[in-house]
Amino acid sequence: MRKPLALVIGALTVALAAGLVFLRRQPAGPERVEKPATSSPRSEKEPAENASLPGVVSRLLEEMATSDDPSTGAAADRLAALGNRALPPLIDALARDSDEIRVAALAGIRRLVQEPWDQLAFEDGVLRLPDPDLDVAVEPVARALDDPSLPVQVQAAITLGKMGARAAAAVPALQESLSTSALPLRVASVAALGKIGPAAANATSTIARCLDHEARELREVAAIALGRIGPDAVSAVPALVAALADPEGEVRRWAAAALGKIGNAASAAVPALARALSDPYHEVRYMAANSLARMQEDAVPAVADLARGLGDEELRVRRRMAMALGLIGEPAAAAAPALLALLDGDGEARGEAAWALGRMPVAALPALLERLDSDDESLRKAAAQAIVAAAPASPERALPVLLRHLGDSSADVALLVEDALVLLGDAARPSLEEIGPATGPDARKRARNALLRIQRRKESE
Repeated sequence: MRKPLALVIGALTVALAAGLVFLRRQPAGPERVEKPATSSPRSEKEPAENASLPGVVSRLLEEMATSDDPSTGAAADRLAALGNRALPPLIDALARDSDEIRVAALAGIRRLVQEPWDQLAFEDGVLRLPDPDLDVAVEPVARALDDPSLPVQVQAAITLGKMGARAAAAVPALQESLSTSALPLRVASVAALGKIGPAAANATSTIARCLDHEARELREVAAIALGRIGPDAVSAVPALVAALADPEGEVRRWAAAALGKIGNAASAAVPALARALSDPYHEVRYMAANSLARMQEDAVPAVADLARGLGDEELRVRRRMAMALGLIGEPAAAAAPALLALLDGDGEARGEAAWALGRMPVAALPALLERLDSDDESLRKAAAQAIVAAAPASPERALPVLLRHLGDSSADVALLVEDALVLLGDAARPSLEEIGPATGPDARKRARNALLRIQRRKESE
């Protein structure tokens, strides 16, 4: 059988080869007329193959220079797509005679710089990683702060700000530019120093002096910059406290925010921030509460003012006041009655009130346990959330009430009660084991779950 099969395969192979030879010898079809090559327009994103990179960048800059905003538009997008290969020609363009080209070159450099909070960036769908090569642009951009053209100077400051902390070497040049009388450059330079952040701490006193300037925009950007420098700007605290009395609401707002970002080093500002809790501008009140929250126990002198603020007409302000009191914790126990009133009467800020009360268990736990008997399910749930945090501080007081509510008609409340019992641990175990049929099937199930969870927690320790 194998020999006939081999003969058949051999015959098929010979036939196939003959067929291929036959096809190759057939005359070709009608001769195609080749059309003369026409020059197709070059893709907007792809430069001509023979064009040099400096030439490509130069043409893109010329196109960008005609735009009201050189950092946006198709030309800027194409330039960004070139990546850091475009950096040397862009730096060279800072020496061009045209002011518009130099402005466009600075805009182009900004397009190559990622935001400081980005670790990865996509440009036209292509992943770009942070590239330290951009650091070579810091010095030439800083030199542009002395450019004879004010628009170029301003764009240089903006570009340095975009570079963030990597532009730390430019801090002295930015400080020097604050001696100019040109307001746009001073504003841009202060903003850049703020974006450089803690690395610009040496400029703190220079920036703080701007809080006394007659121009609102400079005072505002100075307050923002000091906040971005953070704790290293502690020497500016007196100037920022004075700025809480500024006639412009936005300046007061950012001065309050900056004091919070300086943190506990600015604790001397607590009385001034407490007064700011009654500022006519709600954003100032919000920022003052937020800054006091950052200072936590150092903000104890402001507790009474924060408690009064729980009645603020603005919801987000009431919520922030409650959060600040919670972060102060037990030392803010004097505010517990005001927080309980907020818990009872303000459904929109109830969660924040419950959270704050849970952080002052000694003062709040008895009242929270009472609220588990409320007919209002939302109130019972908020109280139970606070009890989860507060109960471990007084197990003997919490345990009997929690056991009674283990079968609450609300599954959410019952689960929170179970959570609280689990956190009581061994103190709750004997009582949970004694729960009998009279308590109902839901309570017995919760008790069994709680016992299992207590055991698992103990085994994992």
